[in-house]
Amino acid sequence: MLMPGIDSFKGRYLYLALLFSFSLLIIAYIGYSNIEQASQLLLTSYQHITGEGTSHTANQQLAQLNELIQQTLFWIILITTAAILLISYFYILSHRLILKPLTETINAIQQGGESSIELSLPQQPASETRHLVEALRGLINNMESRHSKLDHMAHHDALTGLPNRTLFRDRLVHALHLSERQNHLLSVMFLDLDGFKYINDSLGHAVGDQLLIAVAERLRITVRESDTVARLGGDEFAILLEFFGDHSEASKMAEKILLAFKPPFILNDQEFYISTSIGVALSPTDDTNSDRLIQAADAAMYEAKRAGKGTYRFYAKEMTEHAVEHLELENRLRQAVIAGEFEFHFSAIAKTDNLQIEGYEALLRWRKSDQEILSPESFLRQLEETGLMAQVVEQLLEDVIEMQAAFRTYGAKDLFIAVNLSPSFLINDHQSIILLSELISGRLSPHQLMLEVTEEALAKKPEIALETLNKLKALGVRIALDDFGVGQSSLSHLRRFPFDVVKIDREFVRDVAMDENDANLAKAVIQLGHAFNIEVIGEGVENSGQLDFLRKHHCDSVQGYLLSYPITKEEVLNSVRTKYQAKEQ
Repeated sequence: MLMPGIDSFKGRYLYLALLFSFSLLIIAYIGYSNIEQASQLLLTSYQHITGEGTSHTANQQLAQLNELIQQTLFWIILITTAAILLISYFYILSHRLILKPLTETINAIQQGGESSIELSLPQQPASETRHLVEALRGLINNMESRHSKLDHMAHHDALTGLPNRTLFRDRLVHALHLSERQNHLLSVMFLDLDGFKYINDSLGHAVGDQLLIAVAERLRITVRESDTVARLGGDEFAILLEFFGDHSEASKMAEKILLAFKPPFILNDQEFYISTSIGVALSPTDDTNSDRLIQAADAAMYEAKRAGKGTYRFYAKEMTEHAVEHLELENRLRQAVIAGEFEFHFSAIAKTDNLQIEGYEALLRWRKSDQEILSPESFLRQLEETGLMAQVVEQLLEDVIEMQAAFRTYGAKDLFIAVNLSPSFLINDHQSIILLSELISGRLSPHQLMLEVTEEALAKKPEIALETLNKLKALGVRIALDDFGVGQSSLSHLRRFPFDVVKIDREFVRDVAMDENDANLAKAVIQLGHAFNIEVIGEGVENSGQLDFLRKHHCDSVQGYLLSYPITKEEVLNSVRTKYQAKEQ
């Protein structure tokens, strides 16, 4: 501490100076009062030694000595008194002009972190003191400015300027206390941007950051001034709504926010359409604890995602169970990727006229540690959402490379493997670069590879998807449109994208032998594909009636349980090796 140091210095300085001065004064006083007695004693001692009486000369000498001693003591007293007065004067002067301003300044510095201090100069300060105090006053102002900036940084998001999670929680805690005392409703909304990850991954973080800033501003002008909009992290936002009457007002605000996302966000003269999923939790209805209320709104947001995105849901207790299950599944998926539990099973594709196998479609499966095998329907969405799909595809590409090499060794050089591309793969530079680099390096054989995409995948970012598919096509890879007919804008997709193959969805093949509408639709797809010089594969062929229909209408190839159930990599390699060895013999 600075202040005790100054006080200690002043105390020691004054104490020692006064002690020294008063000591001299006391010594002089004692010597002066006893000078007569000292003179007489000296004279008596002289007579006793010499044995003579007092002489006139001796008296004169003693008188002179006495006078000399008195003069000496007088000057000692005078100098000591002057020293005491000077010490007192300089103490008062230094205390007023130097020590007091320094003490005030030090106190101001010590209290600077606690409150705003106005440092006042003395009325008539010394010039050195003025410069020092002014310098310290500038230091205090800088400290206060830095403290203010640090406080703002600690409680606000650096990118958008919105309150961060810490400040949002503090305001929520305060609002919950007011809500309890005044008996009014309070709502927390948890927002997550739909499709933001695709924009961020494909166009870069700079564009993603600009979009987040634009979203923050749009949210700010949409809610009331009394409401708090915060960015919790990534593309997650939260809104605190206070002082409203009933459940319907929260619904109106959620609908108002969804409506605010309808117009495009314009960044660098480019339009971006993005929606948001909103979870809504109420207090005291759902909870009165701040953390649990945020958690409830988060769980409701995931329900909005599952409902198709671009909508909102109010919290219900069973949602927490779903959120816990979702988190547990995500953790299990991460562990499964590390453990290499994902594998391909293969479904045969054969020529329709003679059922000669021409390739295999790779189907993703999860073989859990207990050997239970799960199909993609139970984990594919979470695998995409967590960003783990890229790692899984990268691992399983090694199986495709190994199988292609084995096919060539067996003499089955035209046998291909079809691999499904996820939506994220088409618009993610990192994932597509992995595949392209394997093709360019020659580890993957392009004429033995067919890549399948869905209409849903194309709809995410059609321009980027088109660029990626054109690059793959230029390397000699065949491109197939999977599940044709179940998505939107199918005809425009056929015209715009470089497809070599169209696969009729199993829903339209299942009843072609019995349902006239399905039969007409299947025929139309076959004719349409051929009109675009595109081969057609019928999926889900399970019986001879379906096969006969597709043969009759010149469908090029078929795939389904009629040929075989999906089999493992080892079973495919054994089957191909046996078949081609038999041909050689």
